[in-house]
Amino acid sequence: MVNNTHFEKIVKTRHYRIFHKRKVPWKLVLQIVATARRKCKGTNLVEFKTENYYVFGKIENNELKIINAKRK
Repeated sequence: MVNNTHFEKIVKTRHYRIFHKRKVPWKLVLQIVATARRKCKGTNLVEFKTENYYVFGKIENNELKIINAKRK
């Protein structure tokens, strides 16, 4: 069973690197993950929202894999 509340590492997925890293830099993604309110979207899916940004990821093997990061 996946633990939805904890992860030990945050990593970039290929999708993030190709489609999202220019619009939302990695430093900003880390800041959003650290400060924004987290909402579980399923067994291992999570989203982080701020007033201006949206970050979506998946928790697997104690890693948060960032899939999507967009400006609202």
